[in-house]
Amino acid sequence: MSVGDLILVHYRFIMVQQRRTSVVRPSSVTLKLGMAGSGLVLVGFVVFHLAGNLLIFAGPEALDGYAHFLQHGTHGLVWLVRLGLLAAAVVHVGCAVALTRAGQRARPQRYRGGRRTLRSTFASRTMRIGGPLLLLFIVGHLAHLTLGWVGPHVPGQVYDNVVNGFSHAPIAVVYLLAVGALGLHLHHGIASAARTLGLAGDRRWRRLAAVVAGSVVVGNAAIVLAVCFGVVGGA
Repeated sequence: MSVGDLILVHYRFIMVQQRRTSVVRPSSVTLKLGMAGSGLVLVGFVVFHLAGNLLIFAGPEALDGYAHFLQHGTHGLVWLVRLGLLAAAVVHVGCAVALTRAGQRARPQRYRGGRRTLRSTFASRTMRIGGPLLLLFIVGHLAHLTLGWVGPHVPGQVYDNVVNGFSHAPIAVVYLLAVGALGLHLHHGIASAARTLGLAGDRRWRRLAAVVAGSVVVGNAAIVLAVCFGVVGGA
């Protein structure tokens, strides 16, 4: 092997090593925008989902008819919505993980500061813990009331499935705790999205965050408690 061949091999080796070590990462601004946008999409779904679930107070015909329309009357549009929600969830979780890792790389040691630093750290920890727990709850919720993998489940009879599910106290308690965690996540998440979009100084966004989070908590908790106390599904 000639000297030129050795130089060429060495050059190729250096280029391969550089490609392996140089990982292109999106900026924190891009990640925050992706998290804010996908989060707002998911917030819209949560509100829409709650509005449909509140039909349980109108009786089994209303709720089951609504579910039947979504499943068979939208001509496949519901699957496009589901794929969009899945994409939004993947983007949201991916950006959250990337931002967390970037923050750990930038701050390998814990902050040592005053009240403002401690408050910011508490909010961040709340989101980091609440997010994964909510993700686990969503999987369990789909397995419980959508796919029917947990407990008795009759396809198409949404009203009866909800009543049968929430009639068990342990399941009702888990749902109430999850609803509370969802409210905290929504309140902080909407406010964070407003800051990312440059709307942090607008008090209307903070009020909107409180109204949306509070409405979601009260509405979902009302469904669970109504079943537990026999207001819905009682003999």
